[in-house]
Amino acid sequence: MKKRIALKVLVFLAVFLMGIQTSGISAATVHTAKPFQLPSNVNQELKYTNDRGEHLKFRGFKNYPIKWIKEIEDANDMRMNKEKNQIFVVSGHRVISYDLSGKEQWQYALKTSSAFDYTLLELGADGTIYAIRQPQSFLDQYTPGYITALTAQGTLLWEYELVTRNTEDFVTYRGGADGTFVTYSDDGIIGIRNGGIAWKNTDILKVTTTQFNTFEFKHTNVNGFFTGPNGTTYVETEDKIYALDDTGKLLWSNNISSDATLVNNGKYILLTSSTGPWVLWDAATGATLPTGLINTAWLKDSGIPNDGKGNIYVSRKDGGISKVDAKGKVLWSYKIRFPGYSDAYVSHSDAKGNVYFTDNGGTLYSLDPNGNERFILLYREQYGPMIVPTDTDKDGNVYALFDPIGLFKISSAAAAKGLS
Repeated sequence: MKKRIALKVLVFLAVFLMGIQTSGISAATVHTAKPFQLPSNVNQELKYTNDRGEHLKFRGFKNYPIKWIKEIEDANDMRMNKEKNQIFVVSGHRVISYDLSGKEQWQYALKTSSAFDYTLLELGADGTIYAIRQPQSFLDQYTPGYITALTAQGTLLWEYELVTRNTEDFVTYRGGADGTFVTYSDDGIIGIRNGGIAWKNTDILKVTTTQFNTFEFKHTNVNGFFTGPNGTTYVETEDKIYALDDTGKLLWSNNISSDATLVNNGKYILLTSSTGPWVLWDAATGATLPTGLINTAWLKDSGIPNDGKGNIYVSRKDGGISKVDAKGKVLWSYKIRFPGYSDAYVSHSDAKGNVYFTDNGGTLYSLDPNGNERFILLYREQYGPMIVPTDTDKDGNVYALFDPIGLFKISSAAAAKGLS
């Protein structure tokens, strides 16, 4: 499972009220890379502006030109189906499907029982598309969430109203290989299938309440889910991981302090950390296995950002990213070099080991496996955090969704030279 970003309402509110106030980035203390940096005076200026009124600037455009931009109003989230070469975007009350040339394939109009937009997309392991409208609470007003499940062709499968009045508005979720959508509601942790609750577990979910001035916020202990090919659901809380069978029954639980990812076709769980050696568990039992069994080739299809040679990319707490090996040794670190931005969100890596990440101002970075800058699309939003969904196709072309502009396609070096 990729590095989690806990979108809890207190964090959002605090960051929004304070803005981006950090004055600089502290010096790296270990293995700081001195890679190639793109010259600051060579930029492609775009017509779009950020909330400061500044034009967006693109560094590295000569080698990685912007192929096209699809302007999309209220572009909220994006997912890519790499097997079918499709890109799905949720915008307001619609889901739009594009092919890799930017041609629109279809649109689906989502239910408009509420004025609130659908802001999230999930692509299930079986290819099901889930459009998600988060529940909304303000004072005494409550609006339930809504989930719409679609096929890759834009055909409706089912809809479900999600009630979280007694839990939390910012829900977490995962789409399984068996067509089950896992999330939580006032009923506990639930598996939704064909528009109804297929199973539920009421033992894991815990809710605490926090007072913030005159506002009261509810907060759950659930940080995320991931699902196995056999219908198993893994629930990650703040300090534990729970394995549930396809009926919601507890199989096992373990303490956890690092990121967990299913590898080797769901046979193992690999725990990776930026500060220590990796750990391997048996996914069926939770038993700890010898680290000698770890095969770094498993990283290829795991979703863990990696360099293709057995090392992974992780976000640093002090503003930037690092490449670390299986023992937790830092091989190099890259520091965000734009004052006022201190958070880095690693998105993904491509087949050649290049890594992509954004900072809390929406600027998109790409580095090669040695930490050299490939391109930087400077957004520099003042108020955030601003998360930019990104992905790459098999040829290394990059797709990024910038709200409120739309969908960008950035060509790979090979594509730019006509080699792919």
